[in-house]
Amino acid sequence: MTTNGSHTRPAQTHGFTIKTRKLPILKAGPIEEMTESLGITPPEMIFGDNYVEISHRATGWSINFNAYDALDLVDKTGNEMLKVAHSKEWQTSRYAAPPPTHP
Repeated sequence: MTTNGSHTRPAQTHGFTIKTRKLPILKAGPIEEMTESLGITPPEMIFGDNYVEISHRATGWSINFNAYDALDLVDKTGNEMLKVAHSKEWQTSRYAAPPPTHP
């Protein structure tokens, strides 16, 4: 695939077409819109406009991978939340620290 600005020229292989879009990290406005729409706060640095799409012309099958749809699948209740090994310590230190002061 060759890059043409933010998009790549689609690649063809074995009847499949692969398309991608590569854009910069989202700015605050789109992140706020995503937060409101999803009902959860996405990561601070998210490539929200990027995607990979794979399609098969003969059958009409396709699949699209993008940040919004992936985040929309996250458990929003907290009941099924995945946590990494040191998350408890990190959360404790994050919320126990006093807020920064600005002169």
